Amino acid sequence: MKKIFFALVPVFLTVACLFLTGMAARLKTPVYVKVLMRRDTGSFSLYSDFPVAIENERGKRIGSARAGEKIKVRFPDSSIIVNRKLYRGSSLYFVSEGNINLGGEWLKGKIKVERFPAEGGFSICVVNILELEDYLKGVVPNEVFPCWESEALKAQAVASRSYALYHIINNKGAPYDLNNVSSQLYRGAGTEDKRTSCAIDATRGQVITYKNKVLCAYFATVCGGHTEVPYNVWVNFKDDFPGAVRCGYCDKAPNYSWDYSISSDRLRDRFAEKNINLGEIIKIYPSKKSRYGSRITEVGILHSGGDAKLRIVRFRDILGPENVKSGQFSVVKKGNRFYFTGRGHGHGVGMCQYGARELAVRGWNYKAILSYYYPGSGVKKIY
Repeated sequence: MKKIFFALVPVFLTVACLFLTGMAARLKTPVYVKVLMRRDTGSFSLYSDFPVAIENERGKRIGSARAGEKIKVRFPDSSIIVNRKLYRGSSLYFVSEGNINLGGEWLKGKIKVERFPAEGGFSICVVNILELEDYLKGVVPNEVFPCWESEALKAQAVASRSYALYHIINNKGAPYDLNNVSSQLYRGAGTEDKRTSCAIDATRGQVITYKNKVLCAYFATVCGGHTEVPYNVWVNFKDDFPGAVRCGYCDKAPNYSWDYSISSDRLRDRFAEKNINLGEIIKIYPSKKSRYGSRITEVGILHSGGDAKLRIVRFRDILGPENVKSGQFSVVKKGNRFYFTGRGHGHGVGMCQYGARELAVRGWNYKAILSYYYPGSGVKKIY
């Protein structure tokens, strides 16, 4: 039996290497990412310090704007109007040799405007298309502090690249790959920092792989003592993901401990704003809990009209993720107010960013940090 096992190991490793090599071969470099910047907006403006070409979906130049000229785009009825000129077709591209300013943010690459049918009419997407490495340079300094240790910055760069590439691979044919806020915090070229850019350049093309696939490398600000798995947070997540780990490295972080209170009436109003009508709220309690740490995965709300159940993501969204900072909390009612006492900041899945920083302070390199928070994974250079 042992001989058979050891005979199979080289075969398995060969298959794994061939898979990743094949994946690298299929990636056209540079890799481009489509980032949603606006959705269903009635109008927006942009300009560049260089001339801007307006192109159709076939790449043909059909208009232009001078350097510094403000370009206003509107969507009356079924049309796309640019500076009072009507354009036919479902999409337009704005291309410049320099960066483009969209709503105060300087963006590399080009801007695509796409109109497509949707329920009740049509939908608008304003998308920034740029090289993945340039995208990361507008992400990493907004996800962590550039003054952090270089190994922590490298760990974040590889995690962010993996997260982005996973969505690029799995969102083929979609209008965009990532959202500029809800996916990773992307603020464009104006926020680039020398230290985070160096970390991105030093790890160029490196991603986290798990079971021979690019990992959807989630990360959270402060895990609060134990990380989480995505299945307990997002019910629709079906891909393979490493197990959760105990983290004793983020206890000095901001928001490791937090408090929040809200009146019963205001709490009911918050739910009503999301079309959830409750009677007098009697008690908030953990309906389901994770087996990792003390994180709540489903919240129960006992009220005079019944007993409501909400996934933790939905509950935090209603009360505000900056108020109820994580799913690790206890809550008591005193008089007409509910008092929350919690630990951690964010969903807790994957790498704990403040924990990663502490490990870097202790001398861990970025690969060791990633291996700790994504057990069973590896770092692979695929381009």
